[in-house]
Amino acid sequence: MAHHLYQTDTFVVGFHPSNEANCLYSLFTKDLGLIEAKAQGIRLNKSKLRYSLQGLSQTRVTLVRGKEYWRVVGAQEPTHYWISLKGQPEKLALVERFLSLVRRLIHGEERNESIYKTLQFATTFLLDTDSLTKETLHLLEIMIVARVLSALGYFEPKDMYKEILEGSEITEANLLKVNICKKELLRDINKALEESHL
Repeated sequence: MAHHLYQTDTFVVGFHPSNEANCLYSLFTKDLGLIEAKAQGIRLNKSKLRYSLQGLSQTRVTLVRGKEYWRVVGAQEPTHYWISLKGQPEKLALVERFLSLVRRLIHGEERNESIYKTLQFATTFLLDTDSLTKETLHLLEIMIVARVLSALGYFEPKDMYKEILEGSEITEANLLKVNICKKELLRDINKALEESHL
């Protein structure tokens, strides 16, 4: 019986060893949502996937549906954020917090292209923008958390910052808009997190 192959872009949001040579991954995929996927023999030196699936990375994977877990059978050359953002610890920490947020808030397999695009826009902005102040990084984090919570239905965007949450590409100009309503956004984010016990 032939297995159907699924190809999708993914962020590697977590992993832990399984048996001596295998690894179980949490993958936030563009087409399937958050899934658990096993990679057989990936910890062996001869594994072709060994350097394609590491934490804080983004890649395109080929998957097969298994009984208990998805199985990773292929992966393309990844973007390793811990390499791309080497020497920029504040940016790298922000990527780590974004992926941790996804792992914490999303439960079960369900496609959410809006959140995937939000992460894609955020990581692209961090990679492409050379010098960012701590304040700009703080505004970016507020925007991403607000967009993720809004996409999951945890709070209804108000007119004053609806434009910020629409999922357009991230620029320093639209981060300035976040600054204008930062106080209100932070209040609504904290209220949503408190009420939903997240």
